[in-house]
Amino acid sequence: MEIKMKKGKEIICILMAAIMLVSVFAAMVGSVGAHSVGGEYNIIDGEIAIDAESTITVERVTVTVTVTGVAGDEIAVKADPCDGAKFIDGVDDTPTNAGCMFTDTIDSDGIRKYAVEFYDTGTYTLRATIEGGLRDGSYDTVDITVLEKVVVFDMPKIAIIGERITVKGAANSGTYVSVWIDDTLFAPMRNLVLDPEDGEFSKEVTTTDVGMFVPGIVGLKAWIDADQYAGGEPPLRNPDGDTKVLILEPWLTASISTDSVDQGGDFIVSGSAPGSNAVWIVCVPPNGGGGNALTEERTGITMDKASVSTTDNTFTKKLTVQKDATSGYYDIFVLSPGMDWIWDMTGQADLEAALNQKYHISSLTCEGGSSICIKTQDEIVAIFEDLTQSAGSDDLMQMLPLIVGTADRLILNPIADVVVGNQVNVSGETSRNDGAIIWITLKSEDQMLAVVITIAMGSAFNVTFDTTGFLPGTYAVRAYDEYGYTVATSVHIVETPAS
Repeated sequence: MEIKMKKGKEIICILMAAIMLVSVFAAMVGSVGAHSVGGEYNIIDGEIAIDAESTITVERVTVTVTVTGVAGDEIAVKADPCDGAKFIDGVDDTPTNAGCMFTDTIDSDGIRKYAVEFYDTGTYTLRATIEGGLRDGSYDTVDITVLEKVVVFDMPKIAIIGERITVKGAANSGTYVSVWIDDTLFAPMRNLVLDPEDGEFSKEVTTTDVGMFVPGIVGLKAWIDADQYAGGEPPLRNPDGDTKVLILEPWLTASISTDSVDQGGDFIVSGSAPGSNAVWIVCVPPNGGGGNALTEERTGITMDKASVSTTDNTFTKKLTVQKDATSGYYDIFVLSPGMDWIWDMTGQADLEAALNQKYHISSLTCEGGSSICIKTQDEIVAIFEDLTQSAGSDDLMQMLPLIVGTADRLILNPIADVVVGNQVNVSGETSRNDGAIIWITLKSEDQMLAVVITIAMGSAFNVTFDTTGFLPGTYAVRAYDEYGYTVATSVHIVETPAS
């Protein structure tokens, strides 16, 4: 019996030792805790873990952080460094007044979610630590790298007043971008939506609608998700991107495809007009407003319109000379109302309405007794020069000569610069017979200075003008013959001869 009793005690001791080993092993297994793989959490009692939805982010973007552990454990959550990090009060499970650190209790499901934002670049370590109990001091960390918010503009560096431009670029985060132009947020530049695929934004505007109506350099500054109202102040923080654009006044160039054309033939007027959406082509007959029109079977001036391309600012217009057009020299005007789309300061966007308001020309035809019928070619030239070049006007004009049919020849030779006090010699040629009368005029910018009549001999003519008392500048010289043909040139009167 004693031997049997002794063996029973040994067996009991062995079983108790085995139970103790199993308990230790279970405790060790329990310490494995909770792990996250691919966003799915497998909770094992005993450990704390912290994970972030993204470990790379940008400034001022909310990141969701998930802490897993044992229900009822008190935990402390802290961002390091503290400066530049802030947990967002009331979002998900984030407590109020969290700042960059707070304490919380893990609830029954073993999962807590918090929202955090970063206001400076760098790498931040978020730490979740158990406070109190058997697991006091246990912790886990996750590192989050914060990059700078960036907006990169992709647009031309030069724009023309009145033209349409596309403000575009891309951002590395956010939902939308707002662009302040010279510190003003115009309505079309507010909350430009970012493409969710590549972060690009784009908005086509007219320069004059977004403050670009004065020549010079303007600054564009962009903020991501600023959510300001139109006209609101820009954010106090540095912009997420900026660029500069040089704003230029509109200009106009024009050319004609041929110097001469027969009745029934075609010619093309083309050019460029940055800042304009259209140009007007006005054709003035040799005999003025009462002559046969160039492109329509009637008398008077003809007017055609050509659209300006929005891609390269060019225009082109093909015109056909009507069969009864008068042979001779035509003045072809290419006109633009400029960046305000108003002719001179008449308030009129319609050219004929502007001519009627300012010069009482009711029509460009002779119908209805319009005063255009009695205007000479030279008088009509003066009207369009005054309309487009008077002080305060931003209108633009180019004048091109065109010979139609077998035109009689009237030529002015080039005139060299003349020193004040010396004589201007004006010479030319005509196809008229000997004895033909030629009128020569000399005009400053604002007044007629001299009119001389000469007689052509041997197809040539020659006159002189005294410049005593003239101011230095450019003077217009024009010749007329008795059949209504005219030609013009200019002379530069200078103070001292060129060296």
